[in-house]
Amino acid sequence: MKRIIIIPLFLIMSLGAFAQHDILLTQQWFSRINRNPASTGNSDYYDLFLLTRRQWTGVDNMPQSNLLNVHSYFDNIRSGVGLSLAYENPGGIANSVLNAKIPYAYHLNLKEDLLLSLGVSAGILYKSFDPTKHILRDGKVDDIDFPQEKEGKVNPDFDFGVELSMPKLLVGASVTHLGMLHSKVTTYSSAMNFYGYARGNFVLNENFDIAPSVVYLNYGKVNLITIGANVFYKKMIWAGIDYRPPSPRKADLQKWDYSMLTAMLGIEWNFFRIGYAYDLSLSKLNDLSYSTHELMLSFRIPNKANKYGVRFMQ
Repeated sequence: MKRIIIIPLFLIMSLGAFAQHDILLTQQWFSRINRNPASTGNSDYYDLFLLTRRQWTGVDNMPQSNLLNVHSYFDNIRSGVGLSLAYENPGGIANSVLNAKIPYAYHLNLKEDLLLSLGVSAGILYKSFDPTKHILRDGKVDDIDFPQEKEGKVNPDFDFGVELSMPKLLVGASVTHLGMLHSKVTTYSSAMNFYGYARGNFVLNENFDIAPSVVYLNYGKVNLITIGANVFYKKMIWAGIDYRPPSPRKADLQKWDYSMLTAMLGIEWNFFRIGYAYDLSLSKLNDLSYSTHELMLSFRIPNKANKYGVRFMQ
């Protein structure tokens, strides 16, 4: 059944953002291969990672995101290989995006406690627009190039990244959508996204560890910084907070205010890991955007072909 769609301010902003940036996920630390292929194989397990995100709950046709990452490290080729599938429906604007890619990382043991990973990924980026999900309020289109049938485009997609791992520190940087280097950003393409991040891992006592972190994202004229920390109890239960401050530039606040406060909670048992995150928008759209819920499930299977255990931090 067709739905009457009224596009308020926050959906117009979502349409612009749709053509620009990658899925913004909160619990990305546990599996980063869709953002940085250099993290592929950061564990000697076969790692299966599932994440679903429901944004602006309480709003009709809310944006939804889903992610599947699978990867492992293979000691005989000193490399990590994986598969990443990401699907996003930004909501009532009737757009969708599918990003499928195969990430690969080569691991260099610089020292016994220092690991350098160089990663690349290749795949496709498919974006589509389905006009059948819209009903115009006045039944006509004025001065708008409005398609009559579903449209979509497949673009080749490439990423590159580096990651440096130590027992107490993880540092990485990457760029996604290299295939769009000379392409004009449209509804059916994406701009390059640049990431930089660092995460610590410090023992407080025999029961508690803390992992402070900072993440930087740039796409076009937009710059986002997220700072936070997770506290782990006996390496089984964790709780954390992330904060994304608003941009200091007024121009960014008027167009792209992603300021946010996030609370996280999770537990790891044997080879299972489950986590939940609640995002509270602090932007001017708070009255419209409500809140965001994110659920993560991870399952690891030992890779008996490898000699080593967990490769530093995950």
